[in-house]
Amino acid sequence: MLLVVLDCGSQYTQLIRRAYEELDVAVVVVDGDAPAQEVMGRHGQTAIAGVVISGSATSTTTDPVGIDEAWLDHGVPVLGVCFGHQWLAQRFGGAVRVAQQGFAGERLQVMRANRLIPAEADGGTVWVSHRDTVTDLGPELVAVARTPESPVAAFQHVARPVYGLQFHPEVSHSSVGTGILRAFAEICGLTVRPTPWCAAQFVDASIGRIRQVVRGDRVLVALSGGVDSSALCALLARALSPNQVVAVYVDSGLMEDKSAPLTAALCTMLEVPYLTWDASARFFTRLSGVVDPTEKCLVVGRTFADELATVADTSGCRFLAQGTIWSDVIESGATRFSSRIKPHHNVVGMPSQTPFELLEPLRELFKDQVRSLARHLDLPREYSERRVFPGPGFAIRVQGPVTPDKVAIVRRASLVVEQEVDRLGLGESIWMAFAVLLQVSSLGVQGDLRRENEWAIAVRIVESTNSLTARYSRQAYRALEAIAGRLVRETPVGRVVYDITDKPPATIEWE
Repeated sequence: MLLVVLDCGSQYTQLIRRAYEELDVAVVVVDGDAPAQEVMGRHGQTAIAGVVISGSATSTTTDPVGIDEAWLDHGVPVLGVCFGHQWLAQRFGGAVRVAQQGFAGERLQVMRANRLIPAEADGGTVWVSHRDTVTDLGPELVAVARTPESPVAAFQHVARPVYGLQFHPEVSHSSVGTGILRAFAEICGLTVRPTPWCAAQFVDASIGRIRQVVRGDRVLVALSGGVDSSALCALLARALSPNQVVAVYVDSGLMEDKSAPLTAALCTMLEVPYLTWDASARFFTRLSGVVDPTEKCLVVGRTFADELATVADTSGCRFLAQGTIWSDVIESGATRFSSRIKPHHNVVGMPSQTPFELLEPLRELFKDQVRSLARHLDLPREYSERRVFPGPGFAIRVQGPVTPDKVAIVRRASLVVEQEVDRLGLGESIWMAFAVLLQVSSLGVQGDLRRENEWAIAVRIVESTNSLTARYSRQAYRALEAIAGRLVRETPVGRVVYDITDKPPATIEWE
């Protein structure tokens, strides 16, 4: 018996899959407009215990995903999340409109406890990230919960096992979400057994798949010093013979100073052949005059691909291994109904035709799972717990054209931010801590003289578990005075601001 998840394009859809897999519930994710009969024919009508309709980048009020209404005719429980909630409300005579508010963590008020949402969920935090909201329910539906901004935060059908949630129970910021998803599985008659994701099982399964694909060929591993590529390198070193793996650090001139030493030390520890490839001049040449953030990512991606193709050819490698993970994929708009939030250089930036074959064993993992994998592979903490750093590097932390001088400023500024966060012992809770160089003029004073500041720095410090949602760090407030003081002394920037926007509605990075 399994649950079918209709993927209508939400970046959180795979979190639903993950949540159920960690409850030992079988899940299959299909396109949101997949015909019910076709899916049931593939898996067996009696094998499908329930249906979850995901959120979406589209709106039920404009251009909705064409969900097959036949899903409602088979008598199995149906749960709509966000977009799915709104679609179900409309199907049963309700009304949806675009509200003024959204994108927030809100307190849930349970008005009518049921099997899905018990009375104990009252007062819990739920994450609402869509401006469409159900305002009226038809005669067959009844509201069971609300939030300050959503009069119908949850509903149920009066006679059928059909439920809707305006909020996202699958994200980590919904404190009562896991219990709600578990309750829906039980409503579907499924046995729930908490089964956390296991790094050891992933390694065992991945080693077999890697060996089957690579066989006797060689693999070039693109290293950045981050946890994703470091864990990938350790996995390949365990799966393949020493002469099959070559690691390369492509120096784009856009990375942190510690990236190259970290990659070199990793390969020494793993006994993997290692080389550095200085391409910084070519990266800056190609980025010259590029202002659009999307184009920056694409330029960086194409340049990396060109450089790696050259290295792969000279090293005799048939495969290129990348530490691509699920957040890279979904934010790049790679699934059918998803929106491109930002183009990740290793997904959208890679050309469709390459002289090598891509190997991406971590593609379906989330960041916290990769950290668990790195720990299982015995990587030191400086790799397994390293803060996230974007693949395009400081190119997307500089507004306007990218130059070596501006990269040097933001590199120094980001180092100051991290040092002060670590000095206060906040490191364990912080997902990312960095600076963005903003092309914003402001008035200042130096001594007794007027000063025109050409640049400002935005400090961004966030807490997250998988980057799909994030909250700005309240703990970091006590580090801000020291950060601002050092930034105006140690960089040519005269204005410092702190970004207090959560994700959503903002992304973690500015560009």
